[in-house]
Amino acid sequence: MRELAAIVIPCFGADRHMTELALIRHAWRELPGFSLVFAGPDGMDENGLKAAFPGCTVYKFDASFFEDRKSYTSLTLKEDFYDIFGWSEFILLFEPSTFIVKNQLHYWCKQGYDYIAGNDGCLSLRNVDRFRSHTKKNRREIHRFLSGNGTITSDHPFWEKKSKGIWPSLRSPTRIVSTYFSRPLAYHLAAPGHQELPFALTGIDIHSEAHSQWLKAREQHKDI
Repeated sequence: MRELAAIVIPCFGADRHMTELALIRHAWRELPGFSLVFAGPDGMDENGLKAAFPGCTVYKFDASFFEDRKSYTSLTLKEDFYDIFGWSEFILLFEPSTFIVKNQLHYWCKQGYDYIAGNDGCLSLRNVDRFRSHTKKNRREIHRFLSGNGTITSDHPFWEKKSKGIWPSLRSPTRIVSTYFSRPLAYHLAAPGHQELPFALTGIDIHSEAHSQWLKAREQHKDI
């Protein structure tokens, strides 16, 4: 029997900042019952991760996929990437600049969407079967996307195009509904107290004093 969802965390570089580890640990505790999977380059030391997160899984890929944001994007646009997660109905691609606010992963998986994401691409929920099918059918279009002259930092622009228009090929919520899934922390800080917090806040900058102060304030209410 397939699992409903897996939390998948990309690992860039050999070391992880203590804030990133704290955000992963918080997500792990806030979303109990879901498998935690780290995706990193061949040669990555997995012992530290398995010690810090007992029961986690580590999948390794060619190191060339983790050289920069564009190379990582090329990995998440490959059919083979989704084949590996065939044991799960959904994957939650979680970059460790994300703070999980509410235990709503099960809720969002049951809303009938194939793809949910914020514009910054830090957090996205993906239907594994649909993404496996679309990466296979759209190889030529994916190649054009990756070969473009613009700066590529995530695959979100590609999938957003597939989920919009008169006849979208991916089921995705409206922009308003998407704001209940995730919003950038910077947006929340610009209008405090006037909005319901979403499932997750994204784009946390470990070098930002304002973001650090917000995380410290959260610690006073609930340890992360």
